[in-house]
Amino acid sequence: MQNKRNPNISFFLKVSIVFSFLILTCSAQAHRDDFIDETLVYETLEQGEIELEYGFDYGDRPEPSDKFTRHIFAIEYGLSERFMINGKLLVESGFDSALAEFRYRLFEEGEKPIDISFSTEFEVESVENDSDEYEVEPRLILSKDFEKLNFTLNLPLKIHFKSAPSEFIPAFALRYSWEEAFSIGTEVKYNTFKNEGSIIPQVWFSLPEHMLLKLGYSQGFDQNSESFMRFFLEKEF
Repeated sequence: MQNKRNPNISFFLKVSIVFSFLILTCSAQAHRDDFIDETLVYETLEQGEIELEYGFDYGDRPEPSDKFTRHIFAIEYGLSERFMINGKLLVESGFDSALAEFRYRLFEEGEKPIDISFSTEFEVESVENDSDEYEVEPRLILSKDFEKLNFTLNLPLKIHFKSAPSEFIPAFALRYSWEEAFSIGTEVKYNTFKNEGSIIPQVWFSLPEHMLLKLGYSQGFDQNSESFMRFFLEKEF
């Protein structure tokens, strides 16, 4: 098993090195929202700012059933100028998982050659035999803007409270802000322990009344056979 994982780890180490080189050679600024799946961005909400989110998935997986739907409910709140909390609930034919994420950014965007944030997630997930799995996920977030193009790298480690081994799940994402009201992008993540990954091309549409619409499609690869369409709507207060 170890031999199978090494090439995947090496691939993401190479991506990390290339990404680090890019971000040290250019400079720009822009505000970003989180990507549609699990890739978190450097920026945090302003103090007192609230963001409500709803997501809907329609997908396909070989097991345990062919088609599935999933609902995602989330709320974000800016605790200070650089510190925020994010609560999220996933429902798929009953409770699926819930998490609380805390994110802190070190500087203002663009002050340093690389923008750095730290995040920690505390999650409870429903697993087989009607039991719950508790997890904590510390994460390093690296970000860089090249005018309208943003590169984001997430380096999270999922630590299980029970006997399951920890999982390293790096994610790399990019987004291009075509116009102020329209952006396109993609994210790629890979679980180096389970040997499964996904690629998620996506688009963002800015709507009136501080609303944002995100649309994307997730295609699994390697040991991940799941695919789904995702609709996400955000409202900022």
